[in-house]
Amino acid sequence: MMTKTLTLLTIATLLFCASCSKKKNQAEYTIKWEIAHQPLEYFQETAQKFKELVEKRTEGKVKVLVSTQKSFPKIEVIDGAKYKFNNAGSLDRVLVGELDMSQIYTERLSYQISSEFAVLSVPYLLKNHEHIDRVVEGKIGGELLASVEAKGLKGLAFTYSGGEQAIVSVNRPVKAINDFKDIRYRGFSDWDCLMAKINEASCQIGSRLIDDRRLTLEQQISADMVDAGDATVRDAVEAFYNSHQRKAKYLTLTGHKFLMTALVFNKEKFNSFPKDIQQIILTSAREVARFERKSIIDDERKFKRKIERDNKFQVIEMTYQERSKLKDSLIEVEKKVLSQIKDSKRAAYLVDAIKNLAKEEDIATN
Repeated sequence: MMTKTLTLLTIATLLFCASCSKKKNQAEYTIKWEIAHQPLEYFQETAQKFKELVEKRTEGKVKVLVSTQKSFPKIEVIDGAKYKFNNAGSLDRVLVGELDMSQIYTERLSYQISSEFAVLSVPYLLKNHEHIDRVVEGKIGGELLASVEAKGLKGLAFTYSGGEQAIVSVNRPVKAINDFKDIRYRGFSDWDCLMAKINEASCQIGSRLIDDRRLTLEQQISADMVDAGDATVRDAVEAFYNSHQRKAKYLTLTGHKFLMTALVFNKEKFNSFPKDIQQIILTSAREVARFERKSIIDDERKFKRKIERDNKFQVIEMTYQERSKLKDSLIEVEKKVLSQIKDSKRAAYLVDAIKNLAKEEDIATN
């Protein structure tokens, strides 16, 4: 009888210990990150690294769930200018707490969350990747990220999701501002379209929708919808190599703009974590953001070399003189961008602070 009792006690103890072990290994918290837009491969890898870092550093207390949008919302033109980005749905869902975090275009944030992000869209203000690193990793980057808190977000870090913007064209290279005249231009944003229109091009914002499908720049060029457009170097490679009918032939490096995003978190959810986990989330986000920016820069250089080796395509570096002319033509764009920031003194402070972070070698390249 005693042996039977001891056996039952042993089994009960083992079951209890197994239950304790299971509870110990169960995550106490979850983070839902939705990847908001293309190119998916960069952010899937970035999100996976974030997941690994957070889960390891919290010893399994936090589980990170990564998802992607099944379909992107339509782009709408509002009052001929303001529009919804592809990732509008993700931002709204983070705000209401359906998602915990996502990566959002800084231009989108400037419209909906904090107008201070508009400073990152000023043409030719950001000189190169090294200059951008000093901006986003320093005091100004911290201030911009902090500015989203009033609207219920926690800014974590800056990412690229594209990097350097250039101009892809079909019939002729855009070597000078006169080359914009009479071309059909596709702009990523209303600022891109304003740049084109100032220089006598027609323009549409974003992608034209056919049967509710969002067409890429490469598809629009192939279908003879546009002659040229704002594109990352990666977009340019797709337009050069993937189009089966009408192909892009020229890539002009203008240095006028960089496509940027920011990792943002629902503020209420972030504040619900213990302080040590908050710090792990912040540290991990900044690490993977640096990884993502470096990946895009490395790919950008690789893509440029690939195009340059192929004699079918031309890569044109816009001359310093023509860049100066283009920059001068975009004064109106700069004014309109900065007019989003209602406090003109604050706008001037941000511009001056970013300019002061540029080094002589940065200025020489732009």
